Amino acid sequence: MEFDGVCKAYGANEVLRRATFTLPGGGVRCLMAPSGSGKTTLFRVLLGLERADAGQIRGVSPGRISMMFQEDRLCETLTPVENVALVLPPSARRADVRDLLAEILPPDCLNQPAMELSGGMRRRVSLARAVAFPSDLVVLDEPFTGLDQATKEKVIAFTLRHRAGRTLLVATHGEDDARLLGAERINLVDVQDGGVGTA
Repeated sequence: MEFDGVCKAYGANEVLRRATFTLPGGGVRCLMAPSGSGKTTLFRVLLGLERADAGQIRGVSPGRISMMFQEDRLCETLTPVENVALVLPPSARRADVRDLLAEILPPDCLNQPAMELSGGMRRRVSLARAVAFPSDLVVLDEPFTGLDQATKEKVIAFTLRHRAGRTLLVATHGEDDARLLGAERINLVDVQDGGVGTA
């Protein structure tokens, strides 16, 4: 996947300035930058939720990207199992979804509506939904925010275990996240205006 000179501004606020980098298939990469630096905007352009002012993204297959947003976007009255099942083919077995979620959630919360879950539990349901969706690219926007260290390590191991060779792109400003993921780092600040920015 190639990001070629992607620009996006909101009025006088230039959020992305000719962002340019290549994302080889099948790897794990962290898009690094402080909060408010344009990571989410770049993802929204990638998903087609925003139109770039200039530049383009090549190598994207429509409908083949799964996304975890910073806000969880769960259906409040549905259980974790039902929320994940929403993005799966009708043939998917609920028992398999339950087993998947039980890897990162207490079993006794799997029958509760999402509105009754804690913030950390909701984050984990959202992550599992993104991982479960049959995609070529998994995009996670600050997925580990609010998780304690032990839970974060467990969730990262879960993500890597179920990546199944797909390209994984994670937005974060935490070096610890990149280390635990074993990810190549892409510095969003450095890949704008003609920089290189990978490490």
